[in-house]
Amino acid sequence: MEDIGAAFAVKRFWQLCILFVYAPSDYGRRFFVGNIKKETVSMKKRIDVKKLVLASILLAFAIVLQVVQKNFTQINPLLIGPLICTVIMLTTYMCGLKYGLLVGILIPVTAVPIGALAAPLIPFAPFIILGNLALAASFAPFMKKGKFGLYLAVLISTVIKFLVLAFCATKVIYWFDLGFSDAIYTKIGAAFTTPQLIVTFLGGVVVIILIKVFQKAKIIAPAPAPVKKQGISGSRID
Repeated sequence: MEDIGAAFAVKRFWQLCILFVYAPSDYGRRFFVGNIKKETVSMKKRIDVKKLVLASILLAFAIVLQVVQKNFTQINPLLIGPLICTVIMLTTYMCGLKYGLLVGILIPVTAVPIGALAAPLIPFAPFIILGNLALAASFAPFMKKGKFGLYLAVLISTVIKFLVLAFCATKVIYWFDLGFSDAIYTKIGAAFTTPQLIVTFLGGVVVIILIKVFQKAKIIAPAPAPVKKQGISGSRID
């Protein structure tokens, strides 16, 4: 037994020697670091593919919602609109900001060819995209910040999107010659101000419910708990 233990110790010693000798060299970096990097890159690619697929599924769901809204005009816009906002926020939460921004752009873009966006409102599509970008960009920084971060993210992003769309609908569109009649200007001003505040907030409520359900079902990981600071002696600092 002593011989076996000594042989193992000698083998481990030489392995460590080889590590210290070769690790600083190009060969060592390729051998010891290259494999780790390859595994890390491969894992990152797999994660990115999963996020891309999930974002595509959510975008497809949003397109289906727009088709339903186009073909069933009797459906209240307060049902479809919040779900569109839900898709953007949920994509941002589950896939990351860049996918949330991408979905926010593609939803209005796909709404034009399928006829979900009324023809007179097509020139306003860039401003709808701007509102969606503001929604995702203001939602992302707060969505995983502690226990109440998700609620704060919904409130802040709701207000930000409302302010962006309201400003565009009541001020910016008059700076450009978009060819709107007075009736269309009035319609846009009515549709993209206070109603958007309600629509986005309802979409945020749905997002909160879905995320909590997904977390309980362990489909997504819970938000990380805030790190508690400790003093030198290990006692908490309040």
